[in-house]
Amino acid sequence: MSVFSDAAFDIIDSMSEAMGTTEAVYTPVVGDAVTIDIYLDQAVNPQPSGFDSMTWAKQHSIECLLSDLTAEPNKGDTFVVGGTIYTVQAIFLNDGYFVGCMVK
Repeated sequence: MSVFSDAAFDIIDSMSEAMGTTEAVYTPVVGDAVTIDIYLDQAVNPQPSGFDSMTWAKQHSIECLLSDLTAEPNKGDTFVVGGTIYTVQAIFLNDGYFVGCMVK
């Protein structure tokens, strides 16, 4: 990795700690479960995209470091937080460092 990449990961780790992360068990549909730190937001109003008709409703979102996962989550993968199971519905963010999922 380059010096820039190393510095970026150090900054991201610090930001994750400052955001108030929660421990979760991520289980992909195919593969092994891993314990990671996530940021869980429980009051998200997703914005409808494209020309699809959709109602606005509060949803949950989970963001985590992409490097903590083996790959970008897929629909149907799960995160277990304190006994609550959150199932991935869609990915709304993947900038190569963080990945964000809408979950149900």
